[in-house]
Amino acid sequence: MSRGIPATVESRYPNWPLLIAVPTLLVIGELFIFSAGYVGPDWPVQPLYRQQLKWSLLGMFCHAGCVLCDYRRLRAISVAGYAVCLLLLVLTLVAGESIGGARRWLDLLGLRMQPAEAAKLATVLALAYCLPAMPGTAPIREQLRLLFSTALIVGFPFLLIAKEPALGNALTLVPAAVAVLYVAGLSWRFMGAIVLSALLVGGIWVGGAGLAVKAQHQEITAERLLQRMGLRSYQVDRLKRFLGSSRDPRGRDWNSEQSKIAVAVGGWCGTGFLGGKQKQLGYVPRPVAPTEFIFAVICEEAGFMGATIVIFLYLVVIATGLLTALQAEDREGRLLCVGIVAILFAHVVVNIAMIIGLLPITGLPLPLLSYGGSCTITTLTALGLIQSVWRRSGERVYDDCAWGPSPSAPVRAPTPAS
Repeated sequence: MSRGIPATVESRYPNWPLLIAVPTLLVIGELFIFSAGYVGPDWPVQPLYRQQLKWSLLGMFCHAGCVLCDYRRLRAISVAGYAVCLLLLVLTLVAGESIGGARRWLDLLGLRMQPAEAAKLATVLALAYCLPAMPGTAPIREQLRLLFSTALIVGFPFLLIAKEPALGNALTLVPAAVAVLYVAGLSWRFMGAIVLSALLVGGIWVGGAGLAVKAQHQEITAERLLQRMGLRSYQVDRLKRFLGSSRDPRGRDWNSEQSKIAVAVGGWCGTGFLGGKQKQLGYVPRPVAPTEFIFAVICEEAGFMGATIVIFLYLVVIATGLLTALQAEDREGRLLCVGIVAILFAHVVVNIAMIIGLLPITGLPLPLLSYGGSCTITTLTALGLIQSVWRRSGERVYDDCAWGPSPSAPVRAPTPAS
């Protein structure tokens, strides 16, 4: 297929489920960020919701720009954007703002940003436009080339983000890489080898960490072992508390315990908007309630029904992204959509599992709901690219890929404009 941009008939309508679900999530997020800063009628509300509104408007502007822009034109700047994001990650480690021993924020020309969020989108763009084409029957040499290229593109931002440290944020690149490899045409044999290797390494890592945590009679040795496995001291503490060997419900376990109480208190229908006592009384700490613990506030005030609506909206966004990938006219569009969806899915699953106690506490926000400009703007930009792929799927051109018919299958002619 030519590397130029083919003439394509654009759809005259947007992807309506995505167009409805995204603003709805933004509105829900704005309401509950306001609620997270509400203490009572006699107290001023934290102004975080005003800043979040500005970021949402800026993000929607970027979203609209991506919808109107042909996503294939980003091929020319994908490598440059990836390189700039790597540079920003290096600058963050060198000159970033240090908070709690972590350097994740960078002040650039008066703008405070978290480069890791932009780097994840830039990595997906680099994967979509830079990976070599891969027929399903490619020889082993070509399969290894695809695997090495993916590892190289993902490896640099992964290591830099993990060094901040922000291991949870870095790990969201892993499902994106696996999803892109599958759609790019990596054979089942290689995919199986990757999954088995990941399970083996992960099992050894988790097993070694678990044994070290449980070895209470050799606490110093266990601490050294965990740190040699790449874990910082606060990550060691989180792992210990998650595995139950170190419980401190009034100290470092406070956020986790109180978020689970907030979920339980909400019941079926919740305590009502602005009626959550857990966040009003500060049991769910006010600094984190609007950010990574926003789902606990939603569960307390909107209950099981409200939480179900939020999860349903996320499922709509994820399903729509996958459907867009299936209907994309080219390989780049498919890879772009599945990479974005994989990162979004990882954020949602990890954050919700963290709130209900199924995973250790991490700093991953809930996209479109949590307070934070970098995540909100980047997520809206990424979803705008999915809309761009959808609008330009009128002419479907199949190439060698894991999705779609074989190369000998007929190509659907473009629909004439009326």
